[in-house]
Amino acid sequence: MGPNDSLRSKCQVTVQSLPSKITQPLKDVTLQENQNLSLEARVDNEHAPVTWFINGKEVPPGGDAPHITIMSKGRRHTLVVQKVNAKQDAGQYEIRTPDDASSCQVTIEEAGTPPADFTKKLQNIEINEFQTIEFKCETNRENLPIEWFKDGKLIEQNEHYTIENKGQIHSLTIHNVLINDQGSYTCQIKSNGKATTATLKVKELPADFIHKIGKHIFSSFYLEIFFFSRTH
Repeated sequence: MGPNDSLRSKCQVTVQSLPSKITQPLKDVTLQENQNLSLEARVDNEHAPVTWFINGKEVPPGGDAPHITIMSKGRRHTLVVQKVNAKQDAGQYEIRTPDDASSCQVTIEEAGTPPADFTKKLQNIEINEFQTIEFKCETNRENLPIEWFKDGKLIEQNEHYTIENKGQIHSLTIHNVLINDQGSYTCQIKSNGKATTATLKVKELPADFIHKIGKHIFSSFYLEIFFFSRTH
């Protein structure tokens, strides 16, 4: 190759957009007719396109409804509905990015309706460990979406926790209570943040008492096996 010859090489460059995850999701809202609704979400990629939907129908950015306004500023995205109407504005609202989505329920009540609240609040409980307890409260409306928290942390239903909502009655059952279950428990209405809180105090059983319980269970198990073997 001579000194005046040149080398050439080709490559293909693919530019991928940054992921667009929703870092602040929408929250359920309850409000009265003729009030203004404001929903806000935040996205980690400020350049990500977002789309709003009401009851599954896309809301055009320009808006074909004069009382609906969509605003975006950096990572913050807001939808505002002026003077809501129960027939046309209530339902499910959703915001979507290319990689994520968040939705909430908007409930619109007649003007003058008392706000959702608790009519019977949680009561403090003191109990020995290894027993089962139930926190119970009551709301002024049926089937209100609620959440339970322990020391400010959201509780998810599993084998240890049972969450039930029956009409106006809401309950949290804790099975086989342990010392680390001791703390503050809160039931909160999702739509307006109204809450009731109570404490659980767990008394630790003496070690010799627990030993006796275990010995009794072992003895019963042994006698049952012995009886079964002698009769077969």
